[in-house]
Amino acid sequence: MSVPRTVIWTPAPAAELQLALHRATAGPAVLVPVASGTVALPPIAGFGVQVRHAARCREVAGRALLLRWNAVAAVACSLEDEEPLSCAVGPLRAARSLVRWFPSRHGVRLTATPGEVLGGDAPAATAGGPEGLAAVLRAVGRPDLAQVVGLVDEGRADTWITGLPGTADLPINTVLPVIPVTQGTAPHDPPLA
Repeated sequence: MSVPRTVIWTPAPAAELQLALHRATAGPAVLVPVASGTVALPPIAGFGVQVRHAARCREVAGRALLLRWNAVAAVACSLEDEEPLSCAVGPLRAARSLVRWFPSRHGVRLTATPGEVLGGDAPAATAGGPEGLAAVLRAVGRPDLAQVVGLVDEGRADTWITGLPGTADLPINTVLPVIPVTQGTAPHDPPLA
């Protein structure tokens, strides 16, 4: 996987987040309801665009967790305060390349531990990338979020994120429910008769 992937978790219920994103004309995104809230899958874009989307999610729920990864490293940014709390999973240099721009006076400081950012007792990750990130998420009691990270990394959300015809055998919506946010336009599927 050469393109960094990003997911945004928020404790808000999917329906509440969907309505708020429509009202704010924020998106597009795919919303995946999980046990602990909702995961937004923003389109594959620059980090700045995804941070702005995470900020909109934060406005709705008061909290957002942005997770970004590539094959060798991952970054978790907790967007609760003015200055985000961020940590690296995997090699620090590779993690820094994932967050080249961040709307903050001081940039992203990858100085926190995964436990500080994600809550709970997270062990220091020995591996980076999606596997290391998923292991840390499971260790802090977020198996639902770890499952979404794994499915997104496998490419099961690509047809939803890109809007292209499906080519994957098992897209994410066969494992988890998916709610597309279309910025006020009607979905293109015909109504059920």
